[in-house]
Amino acid sequence: MLSEPFEMPPLSDADLSPRVIDRVPASLEFILRAMSPQIDDTFAEAFPMVGTRFIITAVDLELATVAA
Repeated sequence: MLSEPFEMPPLSDADLSPRVIDRVPASLEFILRAMSPQIDDTFAEAFPMVGTRFIITAVDLELATVAA
């Protein structure tokens, strides 16, 4: 378990480009699942018209989207 809470930096449009998203390690999904039991469906399942896979997680009552 992490000793400090994980805080996501703000995302810019450049961070959301498919090339950047594809380089994010898949292990980030594991870390988020371990930190928060409030994992919703993946972005791709919620919005099938979008090909990029995101994880939507509620941390401290705020929604954060993180590429995995």
